[in-house]
Order: sequence, then structure tokens, then C-alpha cells
Amino acid sequence: QNLEVRYEDPRAELTQGTGATIVGGMRIGSLLVRAQRYNGEKSMQEELRTAGSWRTAQMVLQPSQEEDHSSPSKGVRLVLSAARTSAYWNIYDGTAAGMVASRQSRYSDKLVEGSGVNIASFLRENARVRFKERARLALCNAVESRMVGDRGRSPAREFARRLRDRVAAHKYVVLPFNYSLHAVVTPPSPQNSFTEEGLQPFVPHVDLDLRVDTVSVLPDVAQLRSVSLLIDYVKRWTKEDKHFQWKPPPANRGGASPHARWAYALQRVLFSIDSKAAWNTLTLIDLLRRGRLVTEYTRALTLSEHCDQEYIALLQVGLATDEVLRLRKDAAMIRAAKEDEKES
Repeated sequence: QNLEVRYEDPRAELTQGTGATIVGGMRIGSLLVRAQRYNGEKSMQEELRTAGSWRTAQMVLQPSQEEDHSSPSKGVRLVLSAARTSAYWNIYDGTAAGMVASRQSRYSDKLVEGSGVNIASFLRENARVRFKERARLALCNAVESRMVGDRGRSPAREFARRLRDRVAAHKYVVLPFNYSLHAVVTPPSPQNSFTEEGLQPFVPHVDLDLRVDTVSVLPDVAQLRSVSLLIDYVKRWTKEDKHFQWKPPPANRGGASPHARWAYALQRVLFSIDSKAAWNTLTLIDLLRRGRLVTEYTRALTLSEHCDQEYIALLQVGLATDEVLRLRKDAAMIRAAKEDEKES
């Protein structure tokens, strides 16, 4: 319950010196994921359905009389249900009132090392704030439905939107909505074919049923502008991170060889000529460089008697984040295998 991913800009770095701070994110009130083996029995038809009924003609594998129901399952039935999914993007101006509101809504000032925050009190306070927010939104929705009714677009709808921006704790880009996904995944079956008796009922290999409530998307120009700035920043950061991976380690760590310095200089020169070109020379050099880094990084991680954390940190600067995670997972498996061998 209460899953939330947040972006906070307390230093107003994204708003380019205007002094406005940003607190944005995505929130899921509750998420249910449930899976169950599916062997085609009719008695299992309604077990995982949270709304409506499974489409029997497409969902149920009709078992034959000779079939052993104790055999392994024929597939998997999956239910994913999410409630109160929303996205918000709050822009606080540089005034005194805006700075106070921004400070109260941020987590970065509370969840820092040495702040002395009580996690249990922090979670209870967040639960109280979420309950009040749900009550505010329910009130706004009731006012909007009463004012707008069946008249469609009208000045009343704009009034309801402004009321929601004033009353609600967040300025929503996507208002809270619910959705559910039901799926049945079955292996290929010989029943999906022509037989002497005729065409057997068709049973799809994958059958999905997605139900989504009304989704209200309400971004304004300021929100779209700041989101565009954030996307541009991520693109620049990704590009510069790839360039930074070429930078050789300091000389005292044995990484500043003439070859490494030459490769880094060549990379910078060629990218300054054309940053979008696929330079064949750099591709070959990068393959060799990454191969040496992967080998050395894996060796440093799998040393059971001593791990030089500073050296490991220097090596992983030259690798992509997904590659670092994969190598760390592989190294953990190697260390676990070594420990099992010692115990045996």
C-alpha cells in the first residue's frame, strides 16, 4: 500500500534561477498482484475474478475424460489491481509562503542522516495527510459533479478545477483513478486445431482483460515546461555519463596508462567533431576497454579475503549502471558458491 515515487528540487536547479522549487511524483494507493496455477478445470473459473466473469468460451480449457487433473498446471492466471493511481507536479514560487509550503511537502529535509526523524511518526503523519487528501478530493469531485452535471464543457468545469488546485494538497497532472488487469497465459494446446470431429474451440495462448476507470489528465503550461526541462536534463546527463565513463582512473590506482589516456583523448576529439556519428574506431576501443573493466571489476568483487571498496568504486565509474548491477549480482552468486564449497 501507499507506493510513491517522488522528484524533489529543493535548490531550484530545474527552474533556471526563477527561485521556484518543484515537488512531483507518482502515487499508487494500493497494489494487488496475485497469480495462480491454472489447470483448465471449470471449478477454477471464478476464483481470481475481482469484477465480472471470465469469458468461458475463450478462457476455459475443456478437459477430456481421460485427462488426469492431478497433472502439472497448464498455465497461469494473473490479477493486477491498482487503486488511486495519480501523478502530481507541484511548482512553488519563490515567495515566503511558497518556500514554507515547499519545505512542508518535501521528504528530503526529513529523511536525511542525522536529522533524528522518527520513522514510525513520519509514516503515521503521512497516513494522516493521505486520508485528508482523499477527503478533499472526494469533496471536490462532489462539487464538480453537482455543478457540471450533464452540460459537458462549461465555465463550471474550470471553476471546479481551480477549486481542486486550491483545496487539494497537490496540483495533479493525472487525477486518481483505478485500473485492473486480468490475464490467462496457457501453453500451446492440441485442442487449438482441426480434428476428425471438426474444429475444436479456440483457446488463446495469452488473453488479457484491462479495465480502466475514467482518466483525467490536467497538465498546465508551467507543468509541461518544467517536465520538458527535466527530460532535457536527463538526456544531457545520460550523454555526459557515457563520456565520463571513458575517463581513466587516477594514476595512483594504476589506471592512467598511456593507452587509457590516448583512448580518452581520442574519444573527446571525435565526439567534438560529430557527437552523433558512430565512430568505428571508438566502437572497437570501447569493446576492449569494457572487457578489461568487466574482468577487473568481477575479480575485485569476488575476492573473499579482501575487497578494496575504493578501487571497486573507481572501476564502476567506467561502466553503465545496468551493467554494474548485473555484475554485482553475478559476483554475489560466485561468492555464495565459494562459501557452499567451503562448507561442504
